[in-house]
Amino acid sequence: MKIAIAQLNSVIGDFENNYNKAVENINRAKIEKADIIIFPELYITGYPPLDLLERDYFLVKSYDFIEGLKQHSQNIAIVIGGLREGLYNTAFFIYNGNIDYQDKTLLPTYDVFDESRYFWPADKWRIIDFKGKRIILSICEDIWDNYNYSPYDNLSGFNLIINISASPYEIGKLKKRVSLMKNIAVSKNCKGIYVNYVGANDELIFDGSSFAVNENGDTIFMAPRFEEGLYFFDLDESKPIKPNIDDNEKEIISALVLGIKDYFKKTGFKKAVLGLSGGMDSALVATLGVMALGSENVKPILLPGPFSSQSSIDDSIVLCKNLGLEPSIVSITEIYNLYNSKLEPIFKSKNFDITEENLQARIRANIILAYSNKFDCLVLNTGNKSEIFSGYSTLYGDSIGALSVIGDLFKTEVYRVAEYINREKEIIPVNIFNKPPSAELRPEQKDEDTLPPYPVLDKILKEYIEEGIEPLEISKKHNINTSIINYVLKRLYNSEYKRRQAPIILKIKKKSGGSGRRYPIASKFFYNL
Repeated sequence: MKIAIAQLNSVIGDFENNYNKAVENINRAKIEKADIIIFPELYITGYPPLDLLERDYFLVKSYDFIEGLKQHSQNIAIVIGGLREGLYNTAFFIYNGNIDYQDKTLLPTYDVFDESRYFWPADKWRIIDFKGKRIILSICEDIWDNYNYSPYDNLSGFNLIINISASPYEIGKLKKRVSLMKNIAVSKNCKGIYVNYVGANDELIFDGSSFAVNENGDTIFMAPRFEEGLYFFDLDESKPIKPNIDDNEKEIISALVLGIKDYFKKTGFKKAVLGLSGGMDSALVATLGVMALGSENVKPILLPGPFSSQSSIDDSIVLCKNLGLEPSIVSITEIYNLYNSKLEPIFKSKNFDITEENLQARIRANIILAYSNKFDCLVLNTGNKSEIFSGYSTLYGDSIGALSVIGDLFKTEVYRVAEYINREKEIIPVNIFNKPPSAELRPEQKDEDTLPPYPVLDKILKEYIEEGIEPLEISKKHNINTSIINYVLKRLYNSEYKRRQAPIILKIKKKSGGSGRRYPIASKFFYNL
C-alpha cells in the first residue's frame, strides 16, 4: 500500500489557501498512485485555533471545506484533521465521496494545551476497512502515555494505526513520539503511521518528523525535520531504517529559524530590527534573524551610551560585516544626560542606582521602537532564559519586542549554539566569546555583580523550572550554597510580573516561559532553605 505523507504548514483561519494546498497535494498523490494521503491534526483550520473556535463563522467554514474534499476523494483515501459539529477535534477518512471519522479522545489540558476548554472527547472508537487494512485513526494525545488508560486498549483486530498530530517541537520529544508508536505497534501487532504538522504559529514550533513503524517497532520511514513536503513510502515493502533522531544545536537552530520565518510570514511582516550591544545574546539573535529573513531584511542599531566600551561597538560592527548587515549608530549619551538633568530636581541628588541604569535601557527601547514604527518592521527581542527567569532585564527597556527568539535558551546554551554557528568560520566575533557578559549600564559592570556565575545560575533555574527538582536537592546535588539558591528563587518569583509582559517566546523546551507557565504575580510563596 502506497502512502503519501502531507507534512504541511497551514495558516490558522486561512481556509481557502489551506484547502487549495491540500487539493494540490491530493492531485500530486494521485499521479503517484498513492492509496492514502495523510494530513496533520486540524490541518484545515491551522493549529492551535484557540478562541476562534468560539466563533460560529469559523466553525462553519471548517465544516464546509471538509465537505468540499469529497469531490477530490475518487481513487484515493484522504485522512485529514478538521472540526466536526459538536464540537470535536476530528480525523476524517474521506474516500470516493464518503466520509468516516474518528474524534479525539484524550484532550490535553497542561502546559500550552487547553483542549478540554473547546472540545468534547470521543465516546467510541471504530475500525475502518480499506484495501485489506483494518485501520484505526487517532489524534496526537490519543497515543501518549500521560493517562491511566489508552483509547485503543480494548480494541483488537486492527493492523494499522494512523495518528495525525500537531505536536510542538521540544528538545528530545521526537524520541518519545517514536517510542510511543513503537510500543503500540509491538503490543498490538500492527503497523503505525505518525503524521505531524510542520511550521510555526506564534510561540509554537512544529518540526514535522513524520514517521512509520512496522509490527516489530522498526522505523521504516521518516520525513525530514522542519521541512514542508509531500513524501511517499510503501507501507508493506519498506525496510527498517536507522534515522537520526537526536537533538543537537543544528536542530535548535532549525527550530528557531523556522519560528522567526513563520512568525513574520504569517503576520505579514518582512523586516526586523534589533539593538546590537556587542554581547552574545544580540549577536546570536542577529545571526538567526539573517538566517530566517535574509540580511536585506534585518536592521541592527548600535546604541552606545556613556558606559559602552569601544570594543563592544567594534565587535558589533565586525558582526554586521560578517552577516552582510548595514548598521546604524545612535549615541544615547546626550539623551541620557538630558533625562538626568530634567530628573535632578525630583531626585534631589540621590545616588546613582538601578534607576539610572534602567533609563539607558528604556531610551534604547524608544529608539528601536521608533525605527520599528517608521519602517514597518518588527522588533526581535534579545533576552535569554537566564535573564527572563532571574528578572535581569528592564521592563519596557531591553524586554521589548514582538518576538523573543532565544527566550527558551539559558545563557550557557546561547554560547553553545553560537559555537556551533562558528564551527566552520568565524561569524560571531571571537572577542564576544572571550569577554565577560555585561549590560554596560555603569562603569566596569559585569553580570556577575548581580547574578551568580551563569553556569551556577543556569543549573539552578534549569533543574528547578524544567526538571521540577526541589531546591534542597539541587543544593546537595551540585554543592551550591543554599543562600545562593534562595537569592535566585526570590528573584524568580519577584519578577513574575515582568515575564507576563514580555514578548512571546519561541518554545523549544518542555517548560518555557510562555503561555504554558501560570504562576501568580501577587504571592508570598518563597523558598527559604
